[in-house]
Amino acid sequence: MTQAPNPNQETNILGKFTSVLGLLGAALFFAGWIYRWSYFYFFQLEVNTLDLPAQSFLIVPLQIFLGDGWAIFKTAIAFFIAAMPTAASYAIQATLWLIKIISDTVVSVSQLLLSRIISATQRKSSWTAKQLKSLAEFSSGQLRSVDFLRSLVNEIVIVSWVLIVIFWLARWQGIADAQRDAGQKSTLPVG
Repeated sequence: MTQAPNPNQETNILGKFTSVLGLLGAALFFAGWIYRWSYFYFFQLEVNTLDLPAQSFLIVPLQIFLGDGWAIFKTAIAFFIAAMPTAASYAIQATLWLIKIISDTVVSVSQLLLSRIISATQRKSSWTAKQLKSLAEFSSGQLRSVDFLRSLVNEIVIVSWVLIVIFWLARWQGIADAQRDAGQKSTLPVG
């Protein structure tokens, strides 16, 4: 006899697709903004002063990732490095490891300090001692909830590293296109 699947364990395909689509849209907008910023900065123009439609920032990443053979090659290499257990994943793992060491150290020092406060105020019956003991006991309980936030920190680190990669890809392509358009091989229309 088989058990019915637990509703909490069922995959929500549409929800996951929507989440990925939202993150992809944000990443594309970010890449488009960085590309435009580096491109126009080369010509000493501020992106904020130009009348560019917001939708165009979602189209520009096509130029970043698929603009020419070299851009496609850089994009493929970046995705390959991000997907494989290479330097990028080691950088993410090293960052997470450092954060874990720092947070564990802070928690252990805080717990030691709080236990000393509790033991020092144990024998005292003044109002201040009672309030300090209450605060220390409350803080000690809150420190145990740090593990709950660890997954959030992990996701923030991963997203930060992905944004760093997108930033540099967009910046390099923006500068390369601006240098090309400032020279003899310009693709800009003659005006």
